[in-house]
Amino acid sequence: MTETRARDGELFGAGAIARLLASHVDDSPERLMSRLAEALDRHRDGVAQRDDVTVLLIEFGCSSSQPNRP
Repeated sequence: MTETRARDGELFGAGAIARLLASHVDDSPERLMSRLAEALDRHRDGVAQRDDVTVLLIEFGCSSSQPNRP
């Protein structure tokens, strides 16, 4: 995912992933996967994907809408 290249050769990078995740912390894992796929598509801007993309999302802890548990 981090090595996905744009038309100008720019890598998507870990920073783009971190910014996307930080700005959508309350999204479900399914919604985060959709957002990541959309962001990659926008970054590639029509450039064919040349390699596989692997993503593993792990949900842990409590979201801001859940009470803290012991």
